Amino acid sequence: MALLGTLTENRHIRPVPDSRGSGSGGSVFLLGAGPGDPSLLTIRGAKILARSEIVFYDALIPPSFLAVIPESARLIPVGRRKGHVLLGQSELHRRLVRASRSYRTVVRLKGGDPTFFGRVGEEVQALQEAGVAVQIIPGVTAASAAASLLGVSLTERGLSSSCVFITAHGSTIDGSGRWNRAEVIRASQGADTIAIYMGATIASKVGEALIESGRSERDPAAIVAKAFMAGESWRVLSLRELAMKGIEESITRPALLLSGPTLGRLIPHYAEECCEEGSVA
Repeated sequence: MALLGTLTENRHIRPVPDSRGSGSGGSVFLLGAGPGDPSLLTIRGAKILARSEIVFYDALIPPSFLAVIPESARLIPVGRRKGHVLLGQSELHRRLVRASRSYRTVVRLKGGDPTFFGRVGEEVQALQEAGVAVQIIPGVTAASAAASLLGVSLTERGLSSSCVFITAHGSTIDGSGRWNRAEVIRASQGADTIAIYMGATIASKVGEALIESGRSERDPAAIVAKAFMAGESWRVLSLRELAMKGIEESITRPALLLSGPTLGRLIPHYAEECCEEGSVA
């Protein structure tokens, strides 16, 4: 079944093609907040947020970002951090649907880009099945923010023609909750640059897996935390150092891990084992 849209302000808000719902009522916007700096929110995202009436927001959304939301809007925390869940996914779906019956503009505010490990597919499906109009608003994902902060590119002609994004948890944790390195190894072998989300707590194991995938232990890696926010920090080091040391306590969580040839220019004498550190108060 094809869906057609027109170039209007609401071009992606369409009645759901499902006989179980009429598409009437309010609209739900799955909105990417970007890395956390309100100035990096897209113009379209800012316009939608300005007219929001109720906002369900993740734990990664900083207070400075919440401050730009209209005071008239209801704020509902629904985040999850380190296994602590404020609201189960199924209950969140039910609340989003209920909110759409009472409010015209419902925002589900997510860190980074909603389509990167943000459970957006589950939420879109639940809303469509309920006949709720839904739109995804993209944002700057953590990998792009981290690379920009470091002053490097995820891809570069002659160095890196491919980049893979993977989460160190979720699909890469087996049923018993143990770290499953096979998926990271497979992903690493298929791309020049790898961006690893949610891997800070097992950084040393990630380093070992990347070396096992065939990367040199002298290859560069970067750990970036809170990019473009107060307290941002980063560390550039070799995969060998990452495998041996992991992440120090001075690096805040959550943190994103990057590894690839474009990071080599950040390490003086790339063939040697060197590192740099930086921070912004």
